[in-house]
Amino acid sequence: MTLASLAPGDIATILSVGGNNRAARMRLMELGLMPGTLIKMYRISETYDLLALQIRGFELVIRLEDAWHIEVDQLNKMQVY
Repeated sequence: MTLASLAPGDIATILSVGGNNRAARMRLMELGLMPGTLIKMYRISETYDLLALQIRGFELVIRLEDAWHIEVDQLNKMQVY
């Protein structure tokens, strides 16, 4: 499952950051999107081209295009607490 397929309120762990563009992959990892990181889908823009995430205590907005390259494992609420 990819980050782009999460709904607002969903919580997941990042499994991998992929994509063919090495520079874009490195940029995402520099922003904190590293394997093993817990994230929460916070909101989706009205045009569905931007996703707002809560990660490591801050809010990060990324493009939907980038979210398709991030593999995640969705957690249920009981796994988080």
